[in-house]
Amino acid sequence: MAGRTPAVLMTRELFYRACEFSLNFGLTKQEALDLYNKTLDAVTQVWATEAGNTTVTVGDTVQTTSGVTIQATTTGEVSATETVTDTTSETSETDTTTSE
Repeated sequence: MAGRTPAVLMTRELFYRACEFSLNFGLTKQEALDLYNKTLDAVTQVWATEAGNTTVTVGDTVQTTSGVTIQATTTGEVSATETVTDTTSETSETDTTTSE
């Protein structure tokens, strides 16, 4: 997974705002704990949805949704392959770029 997903960003924001709210409004320990638990419940629901929509593959190849495949080797060589399909003539082209 590259970068932060929307769920990670939303989780961080929700907990930050809950903390900010509890300090700004001088919540008691119990009120702050209740707010934390409600935030945790909301985040848990979002993460359950996120987990159901996420596939994690462990390996040396990354494939993007745009059709670009990036593969690394143990020698430090990285290659990127893009497959473009011409739907009008039913042929495809493959461009490969290699760098070290």
